[in-house]
Amino acid sequence: MKRMRTLALPASAPLHHAALRSARWGIAAVLLAVLIAVRAHSALAAPPPSPPADSKAFLDGFRAYQQGDYAGSQLKLGEVVARFPSSPVRDMALYWLSRACYRSGNQRDAAGYLSQLFREYPGSPLKALVNMEMMRLVTRYEHGEPLPTAAGTAVDSAAKSAV
Repeated sequence: MKRMRTLALPASAPLHHAALRSARWGIAAVLLAVLIAVRAHSALAAPPPSPPADSKAFLDGFRAYQQGDYAGSQLKLGEVVARFPSSPVRDMALYWLSRACYRSGNQRDAAGYLSQLFREYPGSPLKALVNMEMMRLVTRYEHGEPLPTAAGTAVDSAAKSAV
């Protein structure tokens, strides 16, 4: 088998050698462009990766909250809190879950979720978003005072445990 020799052209080569050199670079550029086009096409053809289950549940719950569906929001955000204890969105889920409970009239659960947020994430910047009324509810909750669980009703935890 014959060994092929590569042609090394000196920089001072005549013009036709320079044309040969630029033709090689032209072919390399075309091949590179084709490779980029193939990769771009395959990237477009592949579906985007789906978000993790905890992020999807959080986003669904947050959207429900924004649309005024507080029951649906509680369901999805409660799923994040219950099923994903180490989720990076857990603190936000607790915060918005407390807001959804409060909006639906369940002050006891709203205060309970905020209290949990403060215990689990003591340095959370979300604490700055909590208004004074909600802070008072948390204080009352932590002192064991009965708070409304649905629009206009209060449940005394002592009476509930006696039953």
